[in-house]
Amino acid sequence: MNDPASSRPTENVAIACEDFLLNDELGAPVARLAAINEVSSGSKCMGVSFLENQVKPLQVTKLEDAAKMDGICSRCWEYQTCTMFGFYQTCDPNTECPFTTDPWLNTLQSQLLLCQTSFGIEAQAVAGHVETTLARLGGRYPDTQRILYVNGEVDPWRRQSTLKARPGLPVLEVPGASHHPWTHPAKATDQQSVKDARNKILYQVSEWLEMANRESLDDGGDDREALVDGGSTSYGSPVDGTAAGEADLFFRGKVSA
Repeated sequence: MNDPASSRPTENVAIACEDFLLNDELGAPVARLAAINEVSSGSKCMGVSFLENQVKPLQVTKLEDAAKMDGICSRCWEYQTCTMFGFYQTCDPNTECPFTTDPWLNTLQSQLLLCQTSFGIEAQAVAGHVETTLARLGGRYPDTQRILYVNGEVDPWRRQSTLKARPGLPVLEVPGASHHPWTHPAKATDQQSVKDARNKILYQVSEWLEMANRESLDDGGDDREALVDGGSTSYGSPVDGTAAGEADLFFRGKVSA
């Protein structure tokens, strides 16, 4: 994440870069990463056991046990990778990745092994699930419209998103933002770019809801409940001083966030 109000290097990109990653006095690049880890974890050492750190936490299925180790969220995410889209980050042999050495546990094979040990899903099945997901959702080129792709400038996952707009599929890049902070509860210390993004997202969604409402009425849907109730008090209306209306004014540069 990147929270400019935080003093933690793992939460503030500027501190991580200036005090650690660009600090030659800390030694080689891997030593600088170790320094960040020490500050964030409070320890010079960390376990590297594949069984203890990877396999066992993902086998926790009771909420009361998972709460002690943040395991339930990790298990849910792992299940999604195994049944939908893969999405594994690896450090393979003969690369410049600094995080693993012999026996090279952080490989595609070791990641797929977790699907088997956690859920009984074999590697071949994972590959099939990925193909099914791509066919159903369209991959990078979905045959649909009215999707807004919002990406943080410093989000390491942004390369897996859509970065170039196409008709009906706009793109919004949020300067200085990391991994979807605009979806988090708003704070006074949020970056201005994140505040702006929330307004722009609201404006776009409101516009699409109004379009859908007009299309519904044009198709003879008078007997159905409209998405926007008369353009007066609904969330989607940009004309009545509601949040959407304020976002409309902000988008046109008439008010500040």
